[in-house]
Amino acid sequence: MKVLGLNASARKEGNTSSLLNHALEILRRKGMKGELLHLANFKISPCSNCECECLYEKPCPINDEYTKVVKQISNSNGMIIGSPVYGGDIPAILKAFFERGNSLSEKHISKMWKNKPIAIFVIGSLGNTHTLQGIFSGLSSGYEGIDPLIVGTAIVPTRNYKYPDAWRKGGLINDPSNQQLIRKLAGRLFSIMHESC
Repeated sequence: MKVLGLNASARKEGNTSSLLNHALEILRRKGMKGELLHLANFKISPCSNCECECLYEKPCPINDEYTKVVKQISNSNGMIIGSPVYGGDIPAILKAFFERGNSLSEKHISKMWKNKPIAIFVIGSLGNTHTLQGIFSGLSSGYEGIDPLIVGTAIVPTRNYKYPDAWRKGGLINDPSNQQLIRKLAGRLFSIMHESC
C-alpha cells in the first residue's frame, strides 16, 4: 500500500514538509510505502483564457506538468495533504491544481479520488479553517460518488511560546503536541487503509 504525502507549501524543507515526513515515517514503520511529493517541483498553471475544451471532452490546451501530479496521485492508495495558510487561504499552487480538475474525464477523476482515504493538516493561525474548507472544496470532484474519503483533519498552530521562531524556521516538528497531532492523523489513515485491504 502506498501513501502519498502532498506538500502544498512553496518551501520544500519547511514546517509542512517536516510534518509530512514525520507522518510518512510513522506509516513506513507500519509497513506502508511512503512518498513525499512537493507541488513546488512542478509547473502547474491555473485555468486560462481557453475555449473551454474540457467541457467538450477535448484535451486541455495548457502545456505544463499537471498530469504528472495526477498520475502520482492516481497511483497511490491513500494520501496526506499538508498545507500552510498563505494570505488566509490555500497556497496558489494548490488552488491551481484543484482548478485544473475540470480538464479531467470522469474516468481520470475516479481513478484519482474515488473513495481514496485522505488525511489533511493545515499549518496556520489566521485563516486555518478557511484553508481547510478550501481543500475540502478542491477535493470535491463535481462528479457524484467520486469524492475521496476524508479520514481526519488537524490544525497545527504556528504560534507557540515554547518555540517562538518555529513558525518561520521550520521547527514546528520539535513540539511534542504537534508530533502527537500528526501521529494520530497518520494512525487514523493507516487504520482506514488497513481495513480496506
